[in-house]
Amino acid sequence: MPTRNPNVVDYTSVEVDGTAANLFNLTDKLVSAKTGMMKCFIGTVETAAIRSRGDGTDPTAAEGQLIGVGDIIYMTESELEKTTFIADTGTSGFIRGHFYDVEVPNLIGKE
Repeated sequence: MPTRNPNVVDYTSVEVDGTAANLFNLTDKLVSAKTGMMKCFIGTVETAAIRSRGDGTDPTAAEGQLIGVGDIIYMTESELEKTTFIADTGTSGFIRGHFYDVEVPNLIGKE
């Protein structure tokens, strides 16, 4: 059974504008590459709604999972580089949060 002893690996604050990109390629990124220590990401959407897709197709302003202001984003290690985001409207949203060295279920106490 895994131990529930999470550690913050890094923090990021990224602007989600009208160009679809992953967390490491969004505007004003603080972290530019995934490291082996990053097992998950948990962050919050601020300022404006965004859209995301994790199936290998970029979202558009009209297509993709809508994530509203104040919503929490949980991403597993496999989703970190695969999930892309775009602004839902002409207003940029922001994702701010932490990368951890444990998987999401471990971090939130479900494992």
